[in-house]
This record gives sequence, structure tokens and C-alpha cells, in this order.
Amino acid sequence: PFIGDAVTFTITVTNNGPSSATGVEVSDLVPTGYSNVTNISEGGILEGNTITWSDISLLGLAEIDLTFDATVEAEGDYVNVAQIDAADQYDPDSTPGNPADTDGDGLIGSDDNDGSQDPDDEDDGDDAVVVPAQPSIFLLKRTNGRDINNEKRPVVIVPDEGAIVEWTYEVFNNGNTDLIDVVVTDDKEGVICSIPFLAAGETIICSRSGDAILGLYTNIANVTGQPVDGDSNPIGQIVEKSDTSQY
Repeated sequence: PFIGDAVTFTITVTNNGPSSATGVEVSDLVPTGYSNVTNISEGGILEGNTITWSDISLLGLAEIDLTFDATVEAEGDYVNVAQIDAADQYDPDSTPGNPADTDGDGLIGSDDNDGSQDPDDEDDGDDAVVVPAQPSIFLLKRTNGRDINNEKRPVVIVPDEGAIVEWTYEVFNNGNTDLIDVVVTDDKEGVICSIPFLAAGETIICSRSGDAILGLYTNIANVTGQPVDGDSNPIGQIVEKSDTSQY
């Protein structure tokens, strides 16, 4: 999801035993990375930033889904933890009310294969993490190796036989989502290169050369790219960046 999107959390509570479970209480401490908690199912009550579902009854081997919506904030803690706080019956493999991270190693949940599971934890708590999509792209254009944003523009001497100017276009995916269909263009030189896929954190350098001309020469480069999710499906708006160079 993007910052400002609403996400739905689902907490599945399962009675793994053959007998009925009664008096089950579940809580979810909504962390600071979320706001505007709405649509709480099954009679859950929000007090402060904690949602509590009380007096749940489950037949043997039955389960129930507890859900709520929240808005993703621009910053904060995105690790959302839910746990069982109480039950009328004895549970042979967990203690309701103790921390979800039973052994305190930072990994939570013994069963959910979400990348942070811990087989040493009890099975009455789990976490869910949302990573907000923040697509971005950066472009650095150099003329004869110089970046005019930080250096003096190069002086190109043009003799009678002419001179060649070299431009490089450094494209950096500085967001946290992969990009597809990345295209670098130059207002004087046209399309410089096309990059089918640019992974988050990846840099690719394109180049172009041309004949030098007399006088001050300015050209502007532009790059665009389409953010994608983990399955390479387009998400959100196209990202874009420009940079200028001179000689």
C-alpha cells in the first residue's frame, strides 16, 4: 500500500482442540504507523490505540476472523501485533496474556510463515508488517564527466575538425519498489535508453555522444518509470525526474 491508503488487518483465532473454548479475549495494539481505525468486526472495542475483542466462544476446531481497517501513515512503527489475553480453559501450549514475543528475540509468531516467525514462540500471538510503497527515481546527468550541480560546467574547445562531447545519464532507483519501462530522454538528443526493469536500489548508466557546437549549450534529461509490486503488476503513478547539464 501507499502512504494514506487504508489497509485491512485480519486476525484468525483458531480453536485447535476438540472441546469448546469460551471467554476468549483478543487484543491488538495498533502501532504509530497507522491511524483512523475503523470497521472493527465482531464487536471489538477501540480504547486509545488498543482494540479488544471479549467473550469470544469457539466450538472445537472452529475459527473466527477479527478484522479492522487502518490508514497507513508516512512514518512510525508498522509492526502490528495481536495476541490472546485470556480464555476460560487451560491451554497446554500457551499462556494467554504473556507477551506475543515469548522469548523476546524480536521475532513473533510460531505458525505464520511471514518472514518473522519464531518456532520458539507460543502460538497465541502473531505480528503483521506493512511496508508502505514509496517509489522514487533519481537522475544525474554529466557532460564530459562533470555534474554542473556540484562542479563548474566543462569548457569544450572546438577546433576546425570539430570535437566530441560525451554525456552520461545515471539512473538510480532510490525508492523501495521495483520499476519497469524506465525511459531516459534528452530534450536535444531524443531517447537515450530504455530500461525494461530497474530493481529498488539499482543504478544503470546510459551514455550518448555528439558533436560539440560553439557557444553555451544546455540540454535537459528526463527519466520516467512505472512502479510495480512484487508480482510486477503496475501500482501507483509514474515517477519522474529531470536534470540539466551544460558546456
